[in-house]
This record gives sequence, C-alpha cells and structure tokens, in this order.
Amino acid sequence: MQKQTFAVSLAAFILILGIPFVANAQDPDSPATEKSAAAGTLSEGVEAPTLALAPPPLIDEDKPHWTDGVHIIAGVGVNASTFDSRTQARSLGVGLNLRSDVGYYFGNGMGLELSGSVMFNKVRESLLWNTTFAAGFRFGLPFAKRAENFAPYGRILIGRATNVSIFDGDAPAPYGQYNANRLQLEGTMWGLGIGFFQRSSSGRIWYMELTGERHEMRKLEAITDVNDVPIVVAEETIRDNSELYAVCLTFGLMVF
Repeated sequence: MQKQTFAVSLAAFILILGIPFVANAQDPDSPATEKSAAAGTLSEGVEAPTLALAPPPLIDEDKPHWTDGVHIIAGVGVNASTFDSRTQARSLGVGLNLRSDVGYYFGNGMGLELSGSVMFNKVRESLLWNTTFAAGFRFGLPFAKRAENFAPYGRILIGRATNVSIFDGDAPAPYGQYNANRLQLEGTMWGLGIGFFQRSSSGRIWYMELTGERHEMRKLEAITDVNDVPIVVAEETIRDNSELYAVCLTFGLMVF
C-alpha cells in the first residue's frame, strides 16, 4: 500500500513539473514560437541565409595597375656621360636631359613605345648635343612590391643616336684636320631603364626613371658653316670603336 501511494505521488510531482515546459512550447507569444514562425515564413519565400566565410577579393597585388591605351609621358633630368675610343677617353661631365615617350599600354603591365631624348653637356671648349630616337618595351617588374598607386617598371630601348659636338673656336685634337666647327657622330644605341609610376593624392601620375645607355658611333661628318649654311666638308666611317656611355635620371609626368 505504501509503495502504491509513493508511486502515485511521484507521478503527480513529475506531471506538475512538466506543465510549465509544455505550456511554454505551445505559447504562441513566446520568443521560441516567434522564431519558429519567422523561420517558417522565410522557408515559404526566400531561403534563410546560412553562415559562411566570404572568399577574399580576387585582387592580384603582384601586378601594377596600368591603364590600357595610348599615353604620353614627358620628363626632365640630369645625365652623366663618358666618351671612349681607341684613341681617347674622357668624361663628358653632368648635363641636362629632356625625354618624351609615346606608348600603347596593354595587359596590365606592358607597353610598346616610341621614345625621344636630348642630352646637353659642356666639356671645355665644346658643347655636346646628343639626340636619340628609339623603340622601347616597358614592363612591370615581377619581383618588386606593388601597391594600388605605385607601379615599378623596367624598360628596354634600341634605336639611333646622333652626337653633335659644337666647337668654340678651333676643333680640338684629333679633329683639327677636318677644318670644321662641329662634328656629327651617328650610330646605334641600346638602353636599359628602371623606374616607377606614382599616383598623387590629386590624381596626377608622375614618374622617376634611371636609364643607362650605350651609343656606338659608326659614322662621322665634319660640318662647317658657309654663309650660315651648314656644309659637310668630310665624311668617313668610324673604326676606332667610338662609344658614348650615359646614365640619366629623369623626373616627369604622364600628360594623358
């Protein structure tokens, strides 16, 4: 009899404890019911969002951000030059240089260009005026760190060079035999350059470039002025390995 009474009391106690949980589960105003209703509404229309990690943006920071198309850049700087041959070797000192390039950029890091530059130097009694016209290939450097507004590059140049020496007085040795007031030496040029583009806070793109050039002089013309008209008085092929070496540091802007 006592066992039956204890069993009935235990069952009644469990029933009393379970009433609040059952009521809470069936209460339409409870938060759990509201969440279930919201989930049911989403399931009828748009699928409920799932938690997932978004993939990183596909931005390759190992490539410079170059704008495709035709661009013109122009700059001014300084050069240091040296002339060397079998008969003489002399430093041409430091002078001014001007440079302009027209190029078509493509592939987010390459460009085909036509380049022109002029270098001026003064050595003793001579004024040196060197002009080059070259075709070039500009490319992004694969090993340099890049940023959104910073694009380092390298470039290769090949073309023609003309070096004019204007004498103040008589031509220096060994050019006195030509009885001329200036000499014009022509030949092939090769060049290698390294530099970078930088976009300023105002949006203007500027650049800095260090270029090394080698000019092989293979043709000489001695020129004199007759009644202010230049006359070639002598012309010959250069066979003494006359070469000009120049290092140029240029600062400039992208015109467009």
